[in-house]
Amino acid sequence: MVTTNRYILPNSDKYCYCVYASRCCCRPYVMYSYEEIMERYGRDMIMCERMIEIRVLQTGKQMYTVKLPNQTVIDDFIVFVQ
Repeated sequence: MVTTNRYILPNSDKYCYCVYASRCCCRPYVMYSYEEIMERYGRDMIMCERMIEIRVLQTGKQMYTVKLPNQTVIDDFIVFVQ
C-alpha cells in the first residue's frame, strides 16, 4: 500500500487491479443475477453493497468492487456485471 508517497506495508510482488462496476435501478439486467455474480467473483470481492437512495443516480443501485490480476479478467468482469 502506498500513502503519503511511501510504502507502509511490505511489497508482496503480487499485483492486482481494483475494479468497480455497478448496476443502475432504471435498467433491466437479464444476463446474470446477484447470486451468479457472487458465485463467479465472490472470492475476489472486496466490497458488495446496495447504495443509499440519494446516490443511486451517480453510482447505481448495486455496486461490486473486486481485485483482479489482469485486463482480460477485468473486461470479463465488467461485461458479466453489466
